[in-house]
Amino acid sequence: MVSEKTKNELATQGVAVTGYIGGLRKTKYWTPDGREILAIPSMRTWQKTKIVNGKKEITGSGLRDANLDKWLIEPPQNPKIHCDGCDKWHDTQEEVEKCIEQREVFIKKHSTPEVDDRIGKVESEVSEIKNMLAELLKR
Repeated sequence: MVSEKTKNELATQGVAVTGYIGGLRKTKYWTPDGREILAIPSMRTWQKTKIVNGKKEITGSGLRDANLDKWLIEPPQNPKIHCDGCDKWHDTQEEVEKCIEQREVFIKKHSTPEVDDRIGKVESEVSEIKNMLAELLKR
């Protein structure tokens, strides 16, 4: 027998593969390219409103899993291709190649000697800080 609360959850979220790891409920999601991910659901409340006679009226509300904004609840029927350029998914390999090419052009355009010099200074300062912390931890 299914409780009313469970029926409502299933109606809003759909059926999901779940489990407990470390005492926390995890749900199995799939990326658009078909990889499996086990993660804690990111539940958010929502409201749908409309203006009637100058007053705001709530026409609907509920609870949703924000993870479904980026992942799927079941394996994709037509997997997409993961792009290393933007860390998102594209429909075709040509789109992936174009995205990576655009990213390389952007990096070349914005990579200047001044920026590279500043990055070098930051890296050396971070290295100094790490050395100081290591010395303090030895004491």
